[in-house]
Amino acid sequence: MTKAVSQEWLDVSERFPEIAAACGDTVYAIPKSLIAAIHSVVPTLFSPNELAFETHLAETGVTGFFLNQPFRYPILSQLASDSPEQTDGSIDDQIRELLVDEAREIGRNSSAVDSYLKEVAQRNKTTQLRQAGYVGWLISEPTYRTEMDVFISKWKRTIARNGRFTAVRKSLLGERTRIHKRSRPFWTDLMLLFRRWGLETCVTWDLPVPLHPGLESRDFYMRSDIEEAGLHVFIPLYLLRDRDLSVYEIVKTQRCLTDDAHLADWLEHRSSNWGYERYAQMLELYVYLELALRRRYGDRLRGQAGRLDEAFTRFWLESEDGLLVSTRKESTTKTRQELGRRLKACSQQR
Repeated sequence: MTKAVSQEWLDVSERFPEIAAACGDTVYAIPKSLIAAIHSVVPTLFSPNELAFETHLAETGVTGFFLNQPFRYPILSQLASDSPEQTDGSIDDQIRELLVDEAREIGRNSSAVDSYLKEVAQRNKTTQLRQAGYVGWLISEPTYRTEMDVFISKWKRTIARNGRFTAVRKSLLGERTRIHKRSRPFWTDLMLLFRRWGLETCVTWDLPVPLHPGLESRDFYMRSDIEEAGLHVFIPLYLLRDRDLSVYEIVKTQRCLTDDAHLADWLEHRSSNWGYERYAQMLELYVYLELALRRRYGDRLRGQAGRLDEAFTRFWLESEDGLLVSTRKESTTKTRQELGRRLKACSQQR
């Protein structure tokens, strides 16, 4: 059976045939602002054709290509700011109008809807940072990487045949989706892995997508698929009278019956120097430095660590201020070194 090839990847491969042929089944785009920063501090890293390739890839507006299909990974915040997804404003307006109509039916005005949407947007931004931080930790966690390697080695052909990873099921009205008998062994292994690490799916062999919390609205996940991936709390409205009710205290009690020892390093071993932001930067170093630059230009990166640290610092700060970049560069170096240390530990455990 011939594998489907997206028009976007055909365009890239026809324009840059030699580079595309060497990329393999997963290609990661580098944001244009990072390309510019790298080219500024290491002008000899890319040939003119390679620079054109990197720029063209960035301008596709996707995170990359997996099995010849484009994919997006929105929790890479910097990529989102470089290439914002195009949204249909009319759809946003329609959603707001529906919410306004519902609010009026219960005696609320449109300002309440606007406040709600603003809070939801802020919550989503916070959630995205936490997801990025978690993935930044997860991709360099030895046990996770070993278990994912085992799963991929067993089911790589199935995933390649499907053209993508299967995702946790969702249901709008609670209807159940049957799993075909021939697919049950694959589905069982997949759900065990995803539940254990709190994942919805993976967009490539390298990048997992965490489950999204159902805070302001329903998550629509099938409960049977995610039962062991987190804790579910239902709070009837009448209990909201108790202002001292602490959700975390309830969760802490439930965790006594939950096997989450494999997440102890993330949940318990917290440091003031390694918060969500630092791990989110580690994720971007992993994708842009390890999965993109090193895979495509490995030998040329030797001796360029300091210059690349400067480029990433400029990228994150969005600044050309030499003094500011110099001051913050040490933090970038430490993050890169920690990522290297963790990835080395992963390879030694395999």
